[in-house]
Amino acid sequence: METIPKNEVTRHETFAIPINPVVQAALRSLYSGACGLWDSGLYGSPQFNYEANDGHISLFFAFPRSIKDIEYSQIFMCPRMARSGFIAAHQCRQKMSSLSVETGDILIILMAEIARLQNPKRDIAWLSLEDIAEYRGVRLRNGSKNKLLDDIKKHVLLIANLRLSMTWRDYRNGSSAIYGANQADHLLDIVDVEHQHRSRRWTSFGVRSGQALTYFLRPETVRWIGYYSRSILQLSPYHDAFTKKIGTYWTILGSIAGKRGKLPRATPRRILQFCGALINERNPGHTIDNFLKAHNRLLEYHSLQAVSAIEPLARTKGYFKIWLDTPISVKLSEHLWQVQNQESFQADILTPISIENQSGPVSWERICRHPGLIKVLRDSRGLHQEELARAVGVSRQTLSKYERGLQAVPPAIAVKLANIYQDKAYR
Repeated sequence: METIPKNEVTRHETFAIPINPVVQAALRSLYSGACGLWDSGLYGSPQFNYEANDGHISLFFAFPRSIKDIEYSQIFMCPRMARSGFIAAHQCRQKMSSLSVETGDILIILMAEIARLQNPKRDIAWLSLEDIAEYRGVRLRNGSKNKLLDDIKKHVLLIANLRLSMTWRDYRNGSSAIYGANQADHLLDIVDVEHQHRSRRWTSFGVRSGQALTYFLRPETVRWIGYYSRSILQLSPYHDAFTKKIGTYWTILGSIAGKRGKLPRATPRRILQFCGALINERNPGHTIDNFLKAHNRLLEYHSLQAVSAIEPLARTKGYFKIWLDTPISVKLSEHLWQVQNQESFQADILTPISIENQSGPVSWERICRHPGLIKVLRDSRGLHQEELARAVGVSRQTLSKYERGLQAVPPAIAVKLANIYQDKAYR
């Protein structure tokens, strides 16, 4: 029996992360939700502002349209009109306080699915709560499965409620693009669908990028990062939350710097701002110790290969401000990060794969090279993952990993899938 070449296996284990200002602003807002770094907007509702040299992005939660139309001048004439607005603002603050590193993880997973689409600006990515749990490395035990899935669903709905407005400079035509000036744009368009098959029920989500995010979605803005889901995404959000935030920051920054052939470099102040961590001026040693601990953990997990000196030379008066603005650099582990060139990206990922445009029958070798064909197979036959998994003799979780490229498709399984393509084994 033939084996799959090594380069074919590692290519499908990459993780797609779009690198653009909207994603970075969204991650900062989600990471800093419970830290109180959001500003106050209408009626005291939370609003997160992201400023850059090229523009401005504001993120906030959905607000009832009727309340937004109330003018402030009318509040002083009739205070009762403001009561519903203050109640809605309080509900938005409760949503903001529920944001955490888990919400950021789920946003990254949803964005990775969108980036894998043939046309991210138009197509819809479909995934279930179980798929998100697998990405995060969560084991769904029978006793706590419903609780864990409900927790994941809560974070997905928090992302679905996020709105944004954006003003960004467009250097291509010399103008400025303004999104959400009159009607707030969605960060992501998310639709949940409840399925029922006999006694079994499950939830799947259709995810599409919002218009402001679509503005930045181009092939050159997507980085294919190897083993990110294993080394960082699957860390515990409770014990290693700060480590996950810093690891994500270095991964994003490293993919940008690596494209220019440089090592990622940033100041602790900028890293802490991305992580949504409050700078503890009264107890600077606590901030520095946590910072050192997080980087040591990343070295232990082989996410980072090397880190420049982080420890201050001397902890004397005024050392903390100097430390915050002293740049540090890291070297990402080869097991964590890789960037495919644009030609390989377009050839291997954006090539349309469907039954109609195949030249000849679908072979098992082609399924091994392009595991995305498994989803095309399911869609063409109207099969659910569990049904197709049962037909080829694997678990639904294993088939999901094959389909998303997280695990190489064994030749024996690929042969069965090819037979199903040709209507030889499943009718």
